[in-house]
Amino acid sequence: MQHVQSRHRAEERMQLHATLSSKQHRYTIEHALPAASFVHSTLHICLESVTCRMASAK
Repeated sequence: MQHVQSRHRAEERMQLHATLSSKQHRYTIEHALPAASFVHSTLHICLESVTCRMASAK
């Protein structure tokens, strides 16, 4: 009886984890995309300025 109960509890935990991870995934996608584009543009600006500095240093 105990074994069945523990297995049921494990299944519940898995279900909860799946729900949480899918919510987390959606949240991450919604918030990561604007952040990624921001980071991308910032990196692009940094790379350009570094490249210009290296070109002028030569």
